Amino acid sequence: MIDSQTPGSPGWWFKRLAEKQVMRLADLHRLHRYAVGDADLPEGDNRVRETFQTFQRKARSNYVGLICESLLERLRVTGFRAGSDATAADDKDAWAMWQANSMDADIALGFRAALYMREAYLMIGPPDGSAGKYPVITVEDPREMIAEMDPIRKRRPLAVLKMWNDTVVNQRRALLMVGGDFHSYTAPLRDDSTHAYEGFSLDSWQHAGAAKNPAGRPPVVRLPNRMNIDGTCLAEAEDTIDIQDRINNQILDRLVISKMQAYRQRWVTGASFEDEDGNPMEPFKPGADLVWAVEDETARFGDFSQADLTPILSAVRDDVRDMAAISRTPAHYLLGEFINAAGDAFDASETGLVAKAKERMAHFGEAIEEAIRIGYLYLKDSRADAFDSEVQWGDPQRRALAEMADAATKLSAAGVPWRTLMGVLNFTPQEIDRMAAERASDALLASALAPAPALNQNAPQAPTQDDSKPPEEQPAEPQ
Repeated sequence: MIDSQTPGSPGWWFKRLAEKQVMRLADLHRLHRYAVGDADLPEGDNRVRETFQTFQRKARSNYVGLICESLLERLRVTGFRAGSDATAADDKDAWAMWQANSMDADIALGFRAALYMREAYLMIGPPDGSAGKYPVITVEDPREMIAEMDPIRKRRPLAVLKMWNDTVVNQRRALLMVGGDFHSYTAPLRDDSTHAYEGFSLDSWQHAGAAKNPAGRPPVVRLPNRMNIDGTCLAEAEDTIDIQDRINNQILDRLVISKMQAYRQRWVTGASFEDEDGNPMEPFKPGADLVWAVEDETARFGDFSQADLTPILSAVRDDVRDMAAISRTPAHYLLGEFINAAGDAFDASETGLVAKAKERMAHFGEAIEEAIRIGYLYLKDSRADAFDSEVQWGDPQRRALAEMADAATKLSAAGVPWRTLMGVLNFTPQEIDRMAAERASDALLASALAPAPALNQNAPQAPTQDDSKPPEEQPAEPQ
């Protein structure tokens, strides 16, 4: 029996975190669906239900996902620096730990989850050989992990719960991290449960054991997106979902109108459509090689005017511009239109996106730095307390190579060191190290292949000795 009544006990934390996750799981699912293009179906007219059902799925567009992805492509971790002072060196051990866990690629999964669903997590475990001698770092889905954050230090978790469906052993499993302990729980696997939190009932769970946590505290950090002062987070495009629904409804209207009026609707007056026996008949069928004729001289033919789709198309473009303004995404990303503007105008159009990317770097960077410190804690390395270390990021501003080279030339003339110039050109620390070695090798090779300096012909020469004359007749050396 799990004790869920004693405040602060493992069972109390387990029940508390699981129930909180149940409350937010539906929202996380919906945010993820919209980000991957699986938005709610637009509403249609019940009078033509079958027609609308045909087009409802085709009417959905995915501007929400585009807003998230346009920011994701600007977030690139390039290295770590041990200390923030002017003499700080690149932390090659931190980068080795990062690469040993494939985080140079997998961190994008965490960023994407945070942009899609408000937050993501990094979990750090002791070395187990899968990352060599380094601790294990994994990216965690917020639909399978939740943390109770310290109300004072909002980046520090008090307790963390990870729950998942283990189809290998046909169980639902949970791992609670609180204080300096790990607690495991298991429950039967439900066939109708996509994630382990759905249909949570404490009675179906049992405690499966406990173990000491070598880190002494929950080894998890949160990647928060758009964090508020109360610690809550927002998905990147969460405040534009209503506009996305509006766009989808307008696109649905356009599709249905286009389909209904693909053939112009015609009318006939003054003609009878019954045969000799009074049975209804269908006398006219459309065709490029057919002529319609009736015997009644009073018959008149005509057609209805087509609906103008221009207002609908204009409304969609206006809504897309609203999404661009609200999300600070350049309009040419969403509209697919680019006017041949000057370079300054193009840079100005991306100012909001670049500023947003730098803000996300600050928050994500704090989490990554803490993950590296926890890794050093497992290794009993003094850098576990290096709170002045920092993450190095690629430049989120897109610049032409000629522009960067011109800036580097001017900075070099002003006395800026070579390694700093390479950073201006957006090379990673690893690339700069390789280039430094290549520069030294090239300089050594050039000096080895350089011709010997020529002798100065104007310099005074020592007199040559004539062995055929006695010493007293040899010319005297110049004084």
